[in-house]
Amino acid sequence: MAIALVVIKAVGNQCNLRCSYCYTVPEKRQTFMTTQVLEQVIKSIVVLDPLPIFFWSGGEPLLIGREFFERVLTFQFNYCGDRRFINSLQTNGILLDRNWVNFLKEHNFQIGISWDGHASSARVTVDGQNVTEKIWKAIELCLSEGLNFGVITVVTQQNVEQLPQIAEILYSKGIKNLLFKPYIGSVKDLSLNPLSYAKVMCTLLDLWIETGDRDWVLEPLYSFLQALSGNLEGIGCGLVNNCGNFLTIEYDGKITCCDFVTQPFVFGDVYETDLKEISSNLVYKKFIASVRKRMKKCLICSWQHICGGGCLHYRDFNKLSQKWGEYILCDATKEIFNYCKQYF
Repeated sequence: MAIALVVIKAVGNQCNLRCSYCYTVPEKRQTFMTTQVLEQVIKSIVVLDPLPIFFWSGGEPLLIGREFFERVLTFQFNYCGDRRFINSLQTNGILLDRNWVNFLKEHNFQIGISWDGHASSARVTVDGQNVTEKIWKAIELCLSEGLNFGVITVVTQQNVEQLPQIAEILYSKGIKNLLFKPYIGSVKDLSLNPLSYAKVMCTLLDLWIETGDRDWVLEPLYSFLQALSGNLEGIGCGLVNNCGNFLTIEYDGKITCCDFVTQPFVFGDVYETDLKEISSNLVYKKFIASVRKRMKKCLICSWQHICGGGCLHYRDFNKLSQKWGEYILCDATKEIFNYCKQYF
């Protein structure tokens, strides 16, 4: 099985925010990746693909500082030689200033900034201050400096009705790479009603199609349409049962499954485990076997070949049976798929 993307968590779960819907447990100690681990991470990823992709996430990756990313570039040039490589970085935007933006632009980093709309109150600092407008100012700074970036919006019960407005605001600013990620969890006033989410996504689909702008990539709708058309290349990770294609490297070098998976599976570390040979790893095989077990309702579903049983972030894992529970967004996903059919 080919590895599509490796997420690097150079800071572990350390973050300067305490968003109320966050799925990770904040670190109580400093967890910064050492230079020794970093070098081994770069060496491990370089051999995966002719065009290596380094995806920096967290926590908040900018906490580790620019000197770290200067070392990143040094190792990348050393081990890639004349080959091209890509750096992508996901940030909450709080630390972005002109120096950071110019550095990221100079070195062609692809950036994702998390923003949930002007009315959101879910994003707060560790001492409880709302930072929604501070993030928006960071977005405007990136726009003024010509930085190439996209926006990820966590969809909650609080902002779900504003999604069309959020999409239009970002589109009007020329931001054409958007991802809407639904939140369903323990914070009751934020947790979505799945069918409410489906309804708004269908409205968004109409809005998106009306523009006729093929440069506007709106996920997960883009992936839904691609999969329905039979084109499975470059689609989002939550479809066609491809969880095994996405790995995470923690700050200490441990190699795990996707960070969004509710039950962590550790496959080894960057010193002893070859990423190219990960498919022969026993824990990895066990993980893939558990992912491929379908619920009975999936076996008779006409969308199973595309849905693949659903993203594991929205399914609980039973350690005794080694099976994943029901996909929380099942009915919502069916509704969106059925609505998408009209465009074929």
